[in-house]
Amino acid sequence: MKMTIVLDTSDVDGLKDAHKIASMLLRKHAGYNDIGKPVFSKIELIKLMREYGKECQVLLAQAEETQEVPSFSGLRFAKQFIDSRMDGFKKMV
Repeated sequence: MKMTIVLDTSDVDGLKDAHKIASMLLRKHAGYNDIGKPVFSKIELIKLMREYGKECQVLLAQAEETQEVPSFSGLRFAKQFIDSRMDGFKKMV
């Protein structure tokens, strides 16, 4: 879909309306809010936290068997976990 928006700089209300339209299109088609951060729901966040907890349990069980420090004890594992799933957030509206 292609759209052309004509802006009249002397019409402040028209500029505000054009901003609303552009923001709505960005949220709908790119999955981002006005400030450029991924949009996701509480349910998706809860599902993600549960998945993270399950992965941590698996790593803890493996660490107990080998008597090593769990690899999720620092921020690196959390960052890698989130980075691997960011595409899912971007698709949400």
